[in-house]
Amino acid sequence: MPADAAQSLDKAPQPSWSVPLAHSAAVVLGMRLGAWAIWPDPYAPLPLSRTARQFKLAYTMPPEFRRDRALLESDGDPWPINVVGHGLFGAEIYGRARACHVPAWQAVAFTVGASVVWEYGLEATGKRPSALDLVTTPLFGAALGEGRHRLQTWLRTRPRTTLRRVVEFVIDPLGETERTVLGTRC
Repeated sequence: MPADAAQSLDKAPQPSWSVPLAHSAAVVLGMRLGAWAIWPDPYAPLPLSRTARQFKLAYTMPPEFRRDRALLESDGDPWPINVVGHGLFGAEIYGRARACHVPAWQAVAFTVGASVVWEYGLEATGKRPSALDLVTTPLFGAALGEGRHRLQTWLRTRPRTTLRRVVEFVIDPLGETERTVLGTRC
């Protein structure tokens, strides 16, 4: 390998997992607390006997998929939650990984993992995992997240103006807030 090619490999940013992991943990915890606040009955952690019953259903039954409903509402949730909500959740997880120089295929796998943790972990205390959510979160999330990532990458080649900063915050409000307030590097 020529010396200049070896130097360019040394300069390529290395993937970092600490920020995406911490960010994703905060996002799923925030979603769980939000679900509890909005829908206290199914998401309240007590009584423990109900939570244990829900976990048993999550791990002994297949993911929920109701054939008597429209595809995008096949888990009983309205389609905006399944398409927009889960798409934004997936884009947030995917986007943070991509911002930290993680290759696209690994960001997709990371988003799949986050979706599984949500469905079989935090959400399983209140309802059975959803087959639709397990697909739409990484699929819509990767599509939206990659679009956001490419736009952010392009924006960073532009002069640092107030308009650019506003657009960056609109595209990635959580990430830009983290970078500004917490000083995260990606």
